[in-house]
Amino acid sequence: MKKVIAIFGALAISAGMSFAQNNDATVKQEVNMSEVTVNQTGAGNTADVHQKWGQYHETMIDQLGNANDATVYQDNTNTYTNIQQTGDANTADVYQRSRLFVGPNNVAASIELEQTGNQNNANIRQDAEAAGGGSKTNIADVKQLGDLNDVSIDQKRNTGAGFNEAGVFQNGDENYAEINQDGSGNKASQWVSGDGNSVVQDQLGNN
Repeated sequence: MKKVIAIFGALAISAGMSFAQNNDATVKQEVNMSEVTVNQTGAGNTADVHQKWGQYHETMIDQLGNANDATVYQDNTNTYTNIQQTGDANTADVYQRSRLFVGPNNVAASIELEQTGNQNNANIRQDAEAAGGGSKTNIADVKQLGDLNDVSIDQKRNTGAGFNEAGVFQNGDENYAEINQDGSGNKASQWVSGDGNSVVQDQLGNN
């Protein structure tokens, strides 16, 4: 089963989907403000969300077993993504680009990701850029609970007001986390418990 939604306009748009068994979801939105909700329960889940243009984008993805996959691309002034994955071969790839080249407005990219077993993997990239004195903020929060966990967070923000903030929570087994931040006002926290742990942090700017 496959569902594709393409929306073009200048209004707030909401797309909600729920699938079972051989799940597949593809959503493309090019609007001023947009919201996407994808609920998938059972077997070969995958989701692909592309949001572009405008002031605000929000994506909510909830996947419950088994071969979960989620890919989110957001290009907007302010972006928010929440992904919940629960078993088994989870993976998540999120790219958020928040930018504004005129005016003093603020830009922000925010991602919350929770994975609970087993082949967990996460790859997050956030870019924030604004002109005219606005603040630039990237926030990433990742929680993984077993087993072959892997996290990579890359945050970039041009200098000025705002900050980069990244938090990683891992609890078993083959844990690995890497955080790279570029810009002033960086904050990073990692909590790891159990077995093959490895932590890498690289911050450029004021910490």
